[in-house]
Amino acid sequence: MMKKKLLIAALVIALFLVALALVPVLFRDTLLEKAKTTISKNLNVDIGFEDFRLSLIRNFPKAGLSLKNVVITGKDEFAGDTLLHIGSLSTRFGLFDLFSPDNLTLNELILDQATLKLVVNSREKANWDIFPAEEEGKMEKTEDEGSFGMELSRIVVNHARLSYLDHSKPLSLGAEDINLILKGNMYGSNTKLNVEGNAVELNFSYDTVSYISNIRLQLHSLLDINFDTYDFKFEESELLVNDLPLDLNGSFSLPGDSMLFDLRFDSSVSEVSHFLSFVPPSYNHYLKDLQAKGEASFKGSFKGIYFEEQYPALEIQFRINDGNIKYAELPEEIKNIKGTIAIEKPQGDLNLTTVRISDAHAEIRNNPVNGSLTLANLMKDLHFNGNLKGKINFDHLKDAIPMDSVLISGLMDVDLGVEGNMSAIENKKYELLKTDGQVALNNFSYESNQLTMPVKVSSGKLDFAPEKVNLQQFDLKIGQSDMTLTGNVTDYYPYIFTGGTLNGNFTLTSDFLNMNELMSLQKPASAASGKAAPRKNAKSDSDTLRNAPSTFEVPEKLTLTFQTDIKKALYDKLNIKQISGRVNLHDGRLDLNGVTMNVLDGELKLAGSYQNTPQKTPLIDMALEMISFDIPSAFQSMGLIRNYLPIAAKSKGKFSTNLKLSGRLNENMDLIMGSLNGVGLINSQNLQVINSPIFNRASEGFEN
Repeated sequence: MMKKKLLIAALVIALFLVALALVPVLFRDTLLEKAKTTISKNLNVDIGFEDFRLSLIRNFPKAGLSLKNVVITGKDEFAGDTLLHIGSLSTRFGLFDLFSPDNLTLNELILDQATLKLVVNSREKANWDIFPAEEEGKMEKTEDEGSFGMELSRIVVNHARLSYLDHSKPLSLGAEDINLILKGNMYGSNTKLNVEGNAVELNFSYDTVSYISNIRLQLHSLLDINFDTYDFKFEESELLVNDLPLDLNGSFSLPGDSMLFDLRFDSSVSEVSHFLSFVPPSYNHYLKDLQAKGEASFKGSFKGIYFEEQYPALEIQFRINDGNIKYAELPEEIKNIKGTIAIEKPQGDLNLTTVRISDAHAEIRNNPVNGSLTLANLMKDLHFNGNLKGKINFDHLKDAIPMDSVLISGLMDVDLGVEGNMSAIENKKYELLKTDGQVALNNFSYESNQLTMPVKVSSGKLDFAPEKVNLQQFDLKIGQSDMTLTGNVTDYYPYIFTGGTLNGNFTLTSDFLNMNELMSLQKPASAASGKAAPRKNAKSDSDTLRNAPSTFEVPEKLTLTFQTDIKKALYDKLNIKQISGRVNLHDGRLDLNGVTMNVLDGELKLAGSYQNTPQKTPLIDMALEMISFDIPSAFQSMGLIRNYLPIAAKSKGKFSTNLKLSGRLNENMDLIMGSLNGVGLINSQNLQVINSPIFNRASEGFEN
């Protein structure tokens, strides 16, 4: 009898195992059709997926269903564009629901590697508007229409991505590596859900300007939901922004086609040091060895209705008082830091948003700096109103803030105020702007790994007006060169804000300019990074100076005119005196007009141009008039004479020439002879050729 019972039990178990093995095969097509029906029912999209699997053993006594590479693409205007891609989607349901498919109910959803792409095109059409218009008489569900039911108690999202791009604004929002777990009964009228989630990276930009970058988010919340009225209430909620804890409370609801918000947040910490976690991870290296003290607060609210172009009221405020920051290895500190940053918008259009920085103050030693800034009308015609006043001692500043790549010293006094609209800048209506104030420099010095030598300003004074900046005094020294600049620049607003061209007129006077140094002031890229830049076709040390000139880039977006009066200058080996004339810079080109100088015991008159090229071989087009040049001096100082008129080494006397030439220069400022075009006339005075073998043999022939 016992053997018979064991045999029957074995047969039952065997039949049960066979059934578990056969059910996925027998019900596969039915479930596959139901999966497609559930996803695509009432959605105006195309859906595809692969690797449909049904498992009865792994989740026993539940059944498991999984799909791989689920792709939902749009139609019509968004045909072929991916709205949602899910690497893997799996769910569980009751095993015995398989035998009554019309009542099959899902209990769990797990989404892995999902990417949701939300797009609004230039015609303000959204790609997620995928619900077709309902027609009268077709709103009731037909009896033969089968789909999965939903009694979810758990939703898991792993490593998802979200992007939102609105071409009509233009506005973009993105979140990377989103992980989310929702637990609770997601059916019936009322429920409480435990929500835990995080996003590794949040970014937000508007009109190509990045306002939020690399922000980490983490949420722990108990969410009270009424599914009948679609009311959602946050209870016991904490939001971490880059590890900064914020208490979150309030509610939102979805009445019809609008949304109602009443949300508030407040920082649960009050020390400045806690707010350093708000700094994006990519800037964390600036916080190394930084000690911060002081009081701080961060709070805000989001309250009102969202419907079409109506947005809820927004208030965000960050305040700091009695702040102090100091780097452990530096002697100075920045103290008495205070200020308030507020973002406010009443119910209505986004253009009503204002940003205010008020009562900003900081000190290094006894040098205070104060400032304020207000931005309004952000989305249309930006209005700005700001001021900055204070004294900055850069010798103290470099002792308070690490400056690895630059070395700055000296004093700067600043007292500036500005107010106006961006439209006035774009339309060059500077009379509509209010700009006044001064910036004064004293014993200012700037050194950088991008420059071969310091740039020093012993004294400088700039007066600001809406239409121009006046340089009343600007005494500059770079290496051996001294310069005094006076004049003005115009169109500085478009140059700063909209990438326009800066215009200026200056008078430049100097006792001495070393052009070899000035033309090599900017280090080559490899040299700036600590590597020496090789010079091609370089001359020997005996043939040129260590600081021989090299080609240079004439800056773009500058139209500047210099009226020059230079007493002495050095170029290559040429000692030049009494340089005068006009030099113009515009669109990457340098023009010389009526430039005269005394050189090689004679006079040189120059007119022509020097222009950048993508190949780094500048174009020149010159007209030269040389009057009474000394031949031995020319041979010693001019490589062109040495290379192409070697007979000058055995000659005495003077020569004059009118010469027009055009061509290209190599990186050592030598003419590329294959590109040279020129015409000219040379006259000599008292020419003597001494001890030349060729001329000696010729003279012997004449004597014979």
